[in-house]
Amino acid sequence: LYLPGLELRTTVSGGKETESLEVITVGEAGCAQVRVLHWTAGRPAELTGDQTRYSYDNLTGSSGLELDGDGNIISMEEYYPYGGTAVLTARSQTGADYKTVRYSGKERDATGLYYYGYRYYQPWAGRWLGADPAGTADGLNL
Repeated sequence: LYLPGLELRTTVSGGKETESLEVITVGEAGCAQVRVLHWTAGRPAELTGDQTRYSYDNLTGSSGLELDGDGNIISMEEYYPYGGTAVLTARSQTGADYKTVRYSGKERDATGLYYYGYRYYQPWAGRWLGADPAGTADGLNL
């Protein structure tokens, strides 16, 4: 469930809830953001409580650096020109797993695609998954 500034995520495996996560976000995608991750069930064992993540973006709006509440690096990511991950370093695998805002400030879903409002983008191909819903309104070479 997505609401402005709030994401409620539930993971179910074998008919049983394995994780329930509430994510509160302050700031806009593509700009500096603060995200607080609060688990109501299934918090990763290496985390002792809620996690605060400060995201710092580059000029294209891509999330390049994430810091925790103490200023320690959680993850750092660099991108190829069309959105694929060139380098991703993280303090732990858990830190990398919960990084969702990535290239151009968009969320990369479980399939590896980015959703831009009307269609999906494939970063490994540098192409859109579907045709432009506006068609050729602005010409073929937009």
